[in-house]
Amino acid sequence: MMAPRTALSVLTCVGLLLGCGTPEDQARYSAQNSVAAHLKDPDSAKFGASFIIREPGALKNGLETDAVCGLVNAKNSFGAYAGASRYVALQMRSQRTLDTIYVWVEGSDRHSFVDSKATLFEISAWNKYCVDAGHAATYSASE
Repeated sequence: MMAPRTALSVLTCVGLLLGCGTPEDQARYSAQNSVAAHLKDPDSAKFGASFIIREPGALKNGLETDAVCGLVNAKNSFGAYAGASRYVALQMRSQRTLDTIYVWVEGSDRHSFVDSKATLFEISAWNKYCVDAGHAATYSASE
């Protein structure tokens, strides 16, 4: 059995960890963990700039959606860093919970999709969730 002082110290540390950071920091941390889990070498993930798009308005049961959009570089199958790729982590949040519900990581295949200048990643994720007044849509498909 733990001594009362030790138990209090453990509870204090856990409480501090759960309450650390802003909601934006917590959203980024959750997104980065989810993105890393989708990589060939999760431990090699190096995250760059990111931003959060908050969806205005509440969904059913008081849930709201956020998209964490950013850059990640990680090692590929050959053990070399492949270069930065964009990612989108779609999250649902309430007053008490934050869950990453879907993750897209941009692949190396950047060909156009259905007579578009946008890649499949841009059509299905980036241009759908990461565009607002401060972040323009992108069209980076190779012909």
